[in-house]
Amino acid sequence: MDIKEITLLLGGLLFAVVGHGIWVVRRSRRGDLKMDISPKNFRDVDDELIPEEPAMRGELPNGGARIVSVIEEPEPRQDSLELEIDPLRARRDERQKSAQARKEKAKEKHESRRKSAVEKQRRVEPAPELEKSADASSELAELIVLHVLARAEEGFAGAELVAALRDQGLRFGEMNIFHYLDEDSGSALYSVANAIEPGTFDLADLPALRSPGLTFFLQLPTKVDGIEALEHMVEAAQNVAKALSGVIKDENMSALTGQTVEHLRERVSDFARRYLTQQAYESDT
Repeated sequence: MDIKEITLLLGGLLFAVVGHGIWVVRRSRRGDLKMDISPKNFRDVDDELIPEEPAMRGELPNGGARIVSVIEEPEPRQDSLELEIDPLRARRDERQKSAQARKEKAKEKHESRRKSAVEKQRRVEPAPELEKSADASSELAELIVLHVLARAEEGFAGAELVAALRDQGLRFGEMNIFHYLDEDSGSALYSVANAIEPGTFDLADLPALRSPGLTFFLQLPTKVDGIEALEHMVEAAQNVAKALSGVIKDENMSALTGQTVEHLRERVSDFARRYLTQQAYESDT
């Protein structure tokens, strides 16, 4: 090998080494991380330049994911903390609310039934037979009325009702109602009608008979002393009410008291005086 060939070989090797060096340098420069040390990234504290904490960069140095925002952890709500601290409290409160709701519902239902029963009692009117009896004669007349009303909404059962009336000497008869007959004259001293229209009792179907109440009425004048007939009717009404677990009301649907009975006696006595006065006037004319 001559000198010319050796020179060419060494020149080629040198060129390859220099080219490889240049390639390595360029590659290393592309992979280096650069730090921005410009003054804008420093803050002045006591005349010293201290690097600031880097702000949120749009992306990582290698071009990775971009950070859009930071979501702070929300503070737990107070009610959530209470449930975690005492998990039985919520269930206990829920049971109490449920029990209170059921209690209120039952109370409303009971009050509704009570009002319905009261309203039903208020709607009870004397049977038409009472008005017919009062208008039967053009002479002076007056009616004394008492009611025996059922406490239960279903009313009095037919068999029990009939038994209670018959125990007081009342007999089923004219106008399909019950009467108490005077032993001497055979006429009715007072009568008992059904408290609802048409006021009659259907004894042919006794099991189906139901009545919300009974109406006792005494028509004046009577064949016997009016006070005696009144006392007998009041006693019978009290006994029937006791036997049927009912309540006694006057004609205005007020509770029958001793004062009410005394007022009825005064009415009978006053009627007797007016009746005698009328009879005396008619005899004179």
